[in-house]
Amino acid sequence: MIKPPSRRPKRDSTFLVHEWMPRELKLKGNEILVFAIIFSFTRTGSKFTGSLRYLKRLTGLSKSTLMRMLKSLCQKKLAVKTEVPYGYCKARHYCHYMASMEIVERH
Repeated sequence: MIKPPSRRPKRDSTFLVHEWMPRELKLKGNEILVFAIIFSFTRTGSKFTGSLRYLKRLTGLSKSTLMRMLKSLCQKKLAVKTEVPYGYCKARHYCHYMASMEIVERH
């Protein structure tokens, strides 16, 4: 059985908003915060597996805003979403997010 993602960010959690993110990707506001977090995980060779609560604590955004930002990033093909089931119920799942590999390779 796969366990669900962590709900609590580490105390020294950091992410960086690079100067090319708003210029090349045309990101701004809340979208740039969420993308910068996902990109920081992808750049180190892993996927973002944190929960919405984790993102909420890092950004201060509401759950609905975070869901909208994640959906928007996926629609723009800047992030890729993978659903991972856990537990014994098929309806229970969490998501992994990765920045587009094209963007990671360029930067």
